Amino acid sequence: MRRIRELREAGVINADVAMVDPFALGYGMLAFLEVSLTNQSDESMHEFEARMNKEAEVMQCYFVSGEYDYFLVVHVIDMDAYYQFVRRVISGSGNVRHFHSRFPMKRAKFSTRIAFDEKAAELPVRVGK
Repeated sequence: MRRIRELREAGVINADVAMVDPFALGYGMLAFLEVSLTNQSDESMHEFEARMNKEAEVMQCYFVSGEYDYFLVVHVIDMDAYYQFVRRVISGSGNVRHFHSRFPMKRAKFSTRIAFDEKAAELPVRVGK
């Protein structure tokens, strides 16, 4: 318990959660979106990120290097719900130049575990989110 308290105080443990299986709740479609913005100013990127944070369907949003600006993980009920999401959130944003959707056919691995060697350091250094 002392070690867990220390990890919480150091910001290494930032939440205690229960994992809900979205597929068990009927959210049967997962989509990965690569999104390119028309305007890539700091203000425009912050606006896009704030909008994605408000959208319940967006499970994860990453600013990425490469051909696209953002990578999104979106969970919806079905293709019609995905279509509505894209029309409302992506196409309707006014700042999306291009997006590409990918649909996983099989989940080969899913884990939330982070492996770290507690013996290597007193407390891991927090380097970012």
